[in-house]
Amino acid sequence: MTIRYFKNGARKVMFSDSAVAQKSISPRRSFGFAVIAPVLLLAAAASAARAQVSSAGVTASPTAQQAAAGPTFSPAGGVHRGPLTVKLASATAGAVLRYTVDGTTPSATAGTVYSGPFTVTGRTTVRAVAYAKGLTVSSEVSSTYLVIGPPRVTSLSPASRPAGTPVTISGAGFGPVRLGGTVWLGTAYGKVLSWSDRRIVAMAAPYARSGKARVRAAGVWSNTVPFQIVPHSATAVSSSGSGPRIARFGARPQDTGTVTLVPASLSMVVGDKDSLQALDANGQPATGLTWTSSNTNVVSLSADDPPVLTAAAAGEATITAGGGSADVTVFAGALPVGTVTWSNPGDGSGVYSVLPAVPGPSGVADVFAFQGDGTVQAVTSDGHTAWSANPGQSEWVLPDFLGGLVVQTVDPDTGIYSILKLDGITGQSHLLYSSSDEPGPLAVHPDGTVFAVEGGQRAASLVGIDPLTGSQKFSIPLPQITDGVSYPQYGLIIAGDGYAYLSVYYPQVDWSPDPPMRPILLRVDTTGAYGNIDISSLSGHFDFAMISNADQGVLLSSATFDPGTWAYIQYLTVTTGTTASLVTGPQIPGVYGTVNPVLQLQDGSFAGTISTDDYYSYLVAFDGSGHTLWTLPGNWEPQIATDDGGVIATNLDTGAAGTFDRDGNAMGQLASLPVYSWSGNAYQQAGSVEQISDDFLFVLYEVASSFWALPGGNYSHNGTAYASIRALAANEANSGHHRNEIFTDKGQPAN
Repeated sequence: MTIRYFKNGARKVMFSDSAVAQKSISPRRSFGFAVIAPVLLLAAAASAARAQVSSAGVTASPTAQQAAAGPTFSPAGGVHRGPLTVKLASATAGAVLRYTVDGTTPSATAGTVYSGPFTVTGRTTVRAVAYAKGLTVSSEVSSTYLVIGPPRVTSLSPASRPAGTPVTISGAGFGPVRLGGTVWLGTAYGKVLSWSDRRIVAMAAPYARSGKARVRAAGVWSNTVPFQIVPHSATAVSSSGSGPRIARFGARPQDTGTVTLVPASLSMVVGDKDSLQALDANGQPATGLTWTSSNTNVVSLSADDPPVLTAAAAGEATITAGGGSADVTVFAGALPVGTVTWSNPGDGSGVYSVLPAVPGPSGVADVFAFQGDGTVQAVTSDGHTAWSANPGQSEWVLPDFLGGLVVQTVDPDTGIYSILKLDGITGQSHLLYSSSDEPGPLAVHPDGTVFAVEGGQRAASLVGIDPLTGSQKFSIPLPQITDGVSYPQYGLIIAGDGYAYLSVYYPQVDWSPDPPMRPILLRVDTTGAYGNIDISSLSGHFDFAMISNADQGVLLSSATFDPGTWAYIQYLTVTTGTTASLVTGPQIPGVYGTVNPVLQLQDGSFAGTISTDDYYSYLVAFDGSGHTLWTLPGNWEPQIATDDGGVIATNLDTGAAGTFDRDGNAMGQLASLPVYSWSGNAYQQAGSVEQISDDFLFVLYEVASSFWALPGGNYSHNGTAYASIRALAANEANSGHHRNEIFTDKGQPAN
């Protein structure tokens, strides 16, 4: 044991054990200061021993030696866009810091001595300690970083794909967490199914056309690569072991000529009467033609222009007029389930997407058929083309509740965006709204009001637009960006209570010195009156997804990411009126991002998807309290909630459709799932739009009476909640046609 003595003054040393000294010190002066405090001298080996020191009759008990203040990191750990330098600091003046990046433990003798900011790359955990003279080494502090470069797309697989089917985007720098990232496929934003740093799986929007593919991550756009939208291949619907029943001639190409007959193929039952259209090269009715039937014993023609077709006997016949032709198959009895009732080839550029129209007195279409050349056609339930229009380069296309379409377009040269209304009866386009601000999402209310977000990073606002006059009904300003770099992410729906709900969150940007802005949730009626629902507790959450919660409010899902455990924590916010409650959401190991609620089931629970770490997704059923009810691996996407509490889903890999009961048990499977219109008609696309006779699914199942029983809230998938029911009279046996219903805001036919 080493003891240091003063050179003057009394000295008294007493040993209490081999490592501790007790010492009496007389007052002395050194450099003009009186030394009167007791001094404790401990050898290095005596750190755990006990001692008492007496001075001037005062006895003091020692305390444990103080540690240096632990290191702090700037920036904090997490996902960052490179290049990234890390700074270390300690609140202890003169402290020495040591750190490691190889997983080893730093100490006063191990690790790199910090001399200034250093660069980290990839996934790196920095471990550091601080120490100073007279102080012990601090506790270890660590921070994990994942540094990604600018997003870059290297390939698409496949490079051409039908709308509504998955495409894999490979590259680098996307980030392991989506954090508000977006994908552009063709001419519109795509739907992201899974996201990782080097691979994204997404689907093109149903109205997108061929164009470019690119990725935006942390506010930065990647390079672009070509992407082609192609028509769906024909997929027949079969059931209960019976094969597909399709008219013999199918949808063969039209004969070359100046006239096209629509439908191009037609299935009839003996005794039925129907008609065909003759359209010229401009899509206008052609008259004064000579009509013939190749077999008048099977199909006879009246003298009208166009003629009435009468199915006289079972068999086949070809109808011709003006160089165009159509094939007719006549059945002796009812059409077999899955038979193609009629096929409309569109304008010849290929039908790549079919979107159901909302029925009503101001519309004539049963579905809208989107063509390869950018035009959209209104197709009636009997296969006729009511009108054709070309809205231009579209970012959003929503069927409205007036029988037409609301379209958001962007001029690529000027950057001006416009909102157009396509009339449901004529297809005529008129301008509702235009702005030079960056456009956001749209929503259409059952009363016709169009809600639109404009502004992007600038002074954003939510505006309401009158659908008939185009006048602005209101404008609600949204919080401005405070850090200058955050890119707001918007969600906009019309919920079952009749209010529009707008969610806005601001992903944390790597280079921003500020904490993330608080997210907001607005509840707005069609007059512009609104309430701000407090969701400030979701600050730092990302990837918000929203769905109607019956007619009470909304369910908002979000997640946080823990870089230490590399885990995602799910949360659900449930609103009633303007109040919100936060619960922990369904927790599933090995998943990426946020659970995406897709449907509300018959009993009020929810079905959605969440991506896994192997780039696939789980179908997960959960309740509003966050409890997981059941999960289904295998890349299934929920499509229809059934009235028995079950789900009909499609497999994103095979295209097959499966039926599952309320406990997630598989009940049956079929080759594909048709597109269903509000009238109950079933459609498929195969370069043309085809109607299928009496799809068997609706013989076995009814749609749930919830307000969000279908993706997007209703058959038109326009983001508006409706208690979806089918007009049962539309499927009455031998009706030969379907009637449109005027629906109330509860989804019931009006009296």
